[in-house]
Amino acid sequence: MISLGIGEAIREETAKRIHSYPARSIWASRLGHPCERHLVMAQLNPNDAAPHGVDLQSIFDLGSELEKYVLRRMDAAGIQVIRAQEPLEWRDKGFLITGRVDGMVVDPGGQGEAIPIEIKSCSANNFRLMTQAEDIVATMLGGPHYMQCYPAQLMLYAWSKGKSRAAWIFCDKVTGIIKDRVIEIELPDHVEYMESLLLKAARVGGHVAAHTYPDRIDDWEVCADCGWQQICYPGKSEEDKLALIDGMAPILDEIAALTAGMKPGNRRLGILKEERDKRIEGREGIVIAGDWRGKKGKKSWSWKRVEGEDGPGGNLDADTQDRR
Repeated sequence: MISLGIGEAIREETAKRIHSYPARSIWASRLGHPCERHLVMAQLNPNDAAPHGVDLQSIFDLGSELEKYVLRRMDAAGIQVIRAQEPLEWRDKGFLITGRVDGMVVDPGGQGEAIPIEIKSCSANNFRLMTQAEDIVATMLGGPHYMQCYPAQLMLYAWSKGKSRAAWIFCDKVTGIIKDRVIEIELPDHVEYMESLLLKAARVGGHVAAHTYPDRIDDWEVCADCGWQQICYPGKSEEDKLALIDGMAPILDEIAALTAGMKPGNRRLGILKEERDKRIEGREGIVIAGDWRGKKGKKSWSWKRVEGEDGPGGNLDADTQDRR
């Protein structure tokens, strides 16, 4: 057996690159977040945020590499991308929004007009589902919090550049396949939403200037992924405390796959469950392991998988609840 510790060495290197970056403005990629308190704390309490884990950092790394991959494929196909990573800075009504546009594509069918693009890598499930702008805009009305940020981000980029339309380019992060057609959004169809974003930015800017905080939300699906959860989430008892477990996500992934495709008596499945139970032994409340959330009930743990901020895949329910 080869025991070079390759995975361990890579995880150690990845851990060294985990950093919190203080926000001195509202990031365009965050403005669609459903919690305004989160946006305020990003500026007022940057050092209080719990660092994310190695699993999530790996998702960020993969997303960054896939963006470069898509741009290379577009270039090889003769598709002109200009003004890549051009900065956005929007000051108005006491707030500052900043960001970087992935690039702009010259549309041959639009008299040579260049429109902003945003490249998103996603799960096979979302790659299949995202076929039109309405699919994405619908996430503004209560979808996963990280996907609620997508429309706001792209619309801000387009509006700041004086453009009436913009487009997403989706890449399947498993196969590397890029959608045949971009998914275009028309800003005139969403003026009311854009105006609500600017009002939201003004409220956040006002709180930052006054060093005050908006009301908390009480939504575990949102708060579980927040770096300020441990100091902000309201009304949680000691039983609901959080525990972050690195390295357990692959075990849970394999358990879910085996549970879906094999009989419960499978020997490998038993070994994995034993390892999982060993890692959560003595823990209470809620644990986070990569994309997985586990909650301790009276007699058993229940598990749910929800993808990370930079790994759009929708709510992927993989129920591996066991009676212990």
